[in-house]
Amino acid sequence: MTEGFAGYLCELLILHYGGFRPLLEAASRWRPGVLIDPEGHRSRDFTEPLVMVDPVDPGRNVSASVSLTRMCEFIELARGYLDHPSREFFFPLHGPQLSIDEAADLLARRETFLYAITLQTPPYIEDIVVPQLRKSLDALQALLDRHGFQVNRADCEMHEEQSMLLFELLVEELPAVKRHAGPPVWNPVNAEKFTAKYLDADERGFFSGPFIDEGMYVVEIRRPYTRAIDLLRSEQVLQVALGKHVKQSMEHSTQVGRGIECYQEEFAQFISGFLQKTSPMMRIERSRRDRTGA
Repeated sequence: MTEGFAGYLCELLILHYGGFRPLLEAASRWRPGVLIDPEGHRSRDFTEPLVMVDPVDPGRNVSASVSLTRMCEFIELARGYLDHPSREFFFPLHGPQLSIDEAADLLARRETFLYAITLQTPPYIEDIVVPQLRKSLDALQALLDRHGFQVNRADCEMHEEQSMLLFELLVEELPAVKRHAGPPVWNPVNAEKFTAKYLDADERGFFSGPFIDEGMYVVEIRRPYTRAIDLLRSEQVLQVALGKHVKQSMEHSTQVGRGIECYQEEFAQFISGFLQKTSPMMRIERSRRDRTGA
């Protein structure tokens, strides 16, 4: 599972806390920023939400691939198990895998717009690739938001051969005109620079202004990308702060899918889970209620 707890990490956690239940008791009280350094190396600063310094390689965070979301899901599961121990916690429930027709129907009912960037997985271990995928996901989400394509949710998945960056947008097309606010009139230095710039603007990229609105200079300019698909297929994608190896892979080969084109058998479970998102603990709780009729 992308961004999850690897076997070696689980072993180190159980050894550190002295057993399975003591680990859960400690995890139920975790907050982001947990630092576990069994050998007291303190060799470098780590920024991840959970840090387990490798006893044999002090420069490595064994939990580097664990995202804040996965960490919090583990906290929730630890609390749930301590309250009501059950074998369900050892055999995780997954939401139903949607067929392509079911996914298309659900997407239509959500009335949102799905986009996927599929790339060849860089030839490195998960601890290296997953943080870079996450960094790339955040950078591309920020790019979409900056251009007015509001992102509802985004997620990534690493497989052996391919990886996917998945975005759900609330809007995929925008009008050509974009409002751009400048400085207040009472800031003479910046106001002069702003008005001079747009008085000489190329009419092809410019609609109106400068004018004053509520004390601010405003211009209406031409939006560089009116469709999300054009932005995601542009060179802008490679100009943001992508992970180093992810960028190299995307420079070599990238596919951008839209709508149900995003559905691939290899990523069917990932896309199904994305569209039916529920935390693992809530799936267990819902299953219990369904069985008992509560």
